[in-house]
Amino acid sequence: MQPKTASLVSALSDRDPIVRTFAAESLRAVPCAEAAVRRALVEALKDAEAGVRYHAAGALAKRGLPPQSAVQRILDALDPSERVPFANAVSALAMLGEERTGRELWQLFSSGLDEELAIVTAFALARLPFGRGQVDARPVLLGALESTEEWHRREALLVISLLEHESAEGDYRHAMQRELARFAAVDPEERRSAARSCAIVGTRGEQAVRPLIDLLSDSDRMMRHYAAVALRTIGTPEALNVLKSYKRESSNELFRTIESETVLVQREVAVALGAIGQASEATFAGLREALRHEDSGVRYFAMRSLQELGAPASALEEELAEHLEGGDKISRSNAVNALAALRSERAIPALKMTLQDRLEDVRVLAAIALEEIGAIDGVEAALPVLTRCLADSGAWYQPLALRSLVRITVAERFEGTDLAKALDDYRTQQLIALRHRDVRTRREAARVLSNMGVAARPAREALVEALDDRDAVVKGNSIEALRALDDPGALEAVERRGKRLLKELLIALDSPNVEEQRDAVFALGRLGAPAAGVAPRIVEYLDDERKPLRRAAARALGTMGAVEAIAGLIDALDDHDWGVRSNAARSLGSFHLTAQGAVPKLLELLRERDLELRKARAFLFG
Repeated sequence: MQPKTASLVSALSDRDPIVRTFAAESLRAVPCAEAAVRRALVEALKDAEAGVRYHAAGALAKRGLPPQSAVQRILDALDPSERVPFANAVSALAMLGEERTGRELWQLFSSGLDEELAIVTAFALARLPFGRGQVDARPVLLGALESTEEWHRREALLVISLLEHESAEGDYRHAMQRELARFAAVDPEERRSAARSCAIVGTRGEQAVRPLIDLLSDSDRMMRHYAAVALRTIGTPEALNVLKSYKRESSNELFRTIESETVLVQREVAVALGAIGQASEATFAGLREALRHEDSGVRYFAMRSLQELGAPASALEEELAEHLEGGDKISRSNAVNALAALRSERAIPALKMTLQDRLEDVRVLAAIALEEIGAIDGVEAALPVLTRCLADSGAWYQPLALRSLVRITVAERFEGTDLAKALDDYRTQQLIALRHRDVRTRREAARVLSNMGVAARPAREALVEALDDRDAVVKGNSIEALRALDDPGALEAVERRGKRLLKELLIALDSPNVEEQRDAVFALGRLGAPAAGVAPRIVEYLDDERKPLRRAAARALGTMGAVEAIAGLIDALDDHDWGVRSNAARSLGSFHLTAQGAVPKLLELLRERDLELRKARAFLFG
């Protein structure tokens, strides 16, 4: 067995379901028929993760049929009341292609399944090389091409590409033309979806090669990634030659992405450790170690948490002084950012120098620190950097910078500057955006206004109107913005509409659409205490198989103040999705000492790198 194959077989037993899924998917492309590989794949058919079972079945199908006992395991999962196991079992049976499974699938298709399960079963029937399934499934397949669900369209395209009846070629050409036209869409997610569709048809996707090559230069990183994956699966000589030069860049980009996801979690963890308030020796040690982290945000929040926990300022300054004066460039940068969080005047000269740093987030954190220290010359130097942040919507540091700008304006320390006008203009832009027809624009405007705090008071009436917006996220962001105004009238407006908002959001929570459910969970979290009665239901979403719902629940439970969710949130720190881990850490911080049971796991996350790198290795093997 080749070392790479042995690594993938070993990864099938990894504790992380993402690693196991990547390993099973990668083994589909490894031409190895050894008995040990086959045994590992048969064992993977029992995996708790549906994706692992699916790809293991595909890998076995390429190596010949597995033992009859393995086929029986899949047949045993054919229970329509369990939707996801059913869908994966049906797809796995189609890949195995055994005549007995064809009979089972035909009986299911004829038994009156609901629309979604009928689509799944039609896809499976059409893939089989025998029986009546191909022709009879055609109307369902063509209907799926018009679906709003991406996986319906993508799977339908794949199945149509495999059909052999007389109308199949025309159906396929028409479907591919629709996908290629979507490459011109403004919405990046629609373009990504089209690339994923081209990837799934494999060698039949030749007509997409030139457009996909052009997309390797797209400004959207994920678009470039999906275009590269599609070109690799299509596999024409032209596509593979282009990928040779792209491969190194994309591999490096993947590692940078994974590293950045880990960093996002660790920033929230550093904040949470301070908010929980357990001033233990282990907590101090973990946060001091984080002062040497390569990310300026993690360093900044670690120092802030050390402050909140009562670490002696003199001891921290002494510890950092060595790095400020005698360390290498990275050590000095770490020390400057840490001293900035400590609000030490000793850091002012170095912070002014750091305003010229090549990294935007380092410059912004230095500017924020100068504002917080409060020395006039420091704040004057920081103003240009902070003001530029008004154009950095979506950057992790923008809320911090915006609050600094508001504090400067409220304190009226710089009446001779144009800062007040700049903030007024910025607020006016957000007011206009709050009434925009595009829902994403309205969401972002309400979010930015919430970060402006008291400086957004002139927007109060517009924010009250936004409570009636048809979109749950706009409602949620507007609730948060109104509370941030520190205005009794704004709070009364939220309270008056509380019962009606709760009723509307509960209706959305019962929607069959996962995005509407996710948005309702988000808004219920922003509603806070009035939604506390819904908390037990939201806790259940922490174990939901749908990532968007787990992410939303992990954040909402903290803003609701649902103490009963602490145990579930601690478990969520082990979720394979970085967004769930990040939101769980933030929510645990909001419970303060009540959540001190989370501290050991949070400290582990603050140090963790290995898990994410193992995911990357499994992916790159494919």
